[in-house]
Amino acid sequence: MLELVPPNLNYRYFENSDFFPFRPHFEDYCRINAWWLSEFSLLAYADPAFIYTKVRETNTFEIPDEGFFSNGTSQGFIAQSDDAVVIVFRGTELGKLFLNFQEFWADFCADINVELIPWRQGGWVHKGFSQAFDLVWKQIEPILSRILKANPNRTVWFTGHSLGAALATLAASRFSSNSILYSFGSPCVGDDNFRRSFLGRAFRIVNDDDLVTDLPPHQGTHPNSSSIFDFVHVGRLIRFVDDPSHPEFDLDLGRLIFANSLFDHAPIHYCRKLKPSLG
Repeated sequence: MLELVPPNLNYRYFENSDFFPFRPHFEDYCRINAWWLSEFSLLAYADPAFIYTKVRETNTFEIPDEGFFSNGTSQGFIAQSDDAVVIVFRGTELGKLFLNFQEFWADFCADINVELIPWRQGGWVHKGFSQAFDLVWKQIEPILSRILKANPNRTVWFTGHSLGAALATLAASRFSSNSILYSFGSPCVGDDNFRRSFLGRAFRIVNDDDLVTDLPPHQGTHPNSSSIFDFVHVGRLIRFVDDPSHPEFDLDLGRLIFANSLFDHAPIHYCRKLKPSLG
């Protein structure tokens, strides 16, 4: 059951990717692209040296100079190919609960700070997510601008799992209408006006009963106001339902040890459900 807590260093990242290449110019939902981006999102939990090696092994993407970003609770990396650039945000590190409680607590505080604050592009957003995003956007923006200046035809993709998915949603909103977002196990990020202001293409992938996708509680009040708001999701929903006969999932054991909804949130399960088959 340790594989439920990333990083998953023994996992075979991007296995058989030569047979299932990333499709940089396919802007509608694509299961193969979703698989690539789920692998990037899982990989984001690892250390930079491991990430660098695994990205190079794809023979498609590489990490550019200054391609890793980190500030406070917010971390991730940028991967580029000849035709695409992918900005990947790391999610909440549950493993730090036991290994580095201070870092886990910082992530947790970002997750639960649910006060709404105004968002530059429109609407209101989760204060904790916005603050975590602001920590790294000033690092990301000049690197992304430099990459696109070298090749303006690259498509731009944002992705992440859990807290990383929330930060990717804000980044895609902030970037431009040309962004493409794939989020995995994402909590709600903002209100309906934020959703309406989102101009890019967004695909929200949910694994069965993943509890985090129902957070934060959907109703509350704006600060300094008695008006009711609703947290809502951004993007087209793609939901995968558990198959009890699947040989890679021991769901009975999972339900015995974990609440099913938390089991479904594990990022490795998103990768496995999306993984294409050679057979």
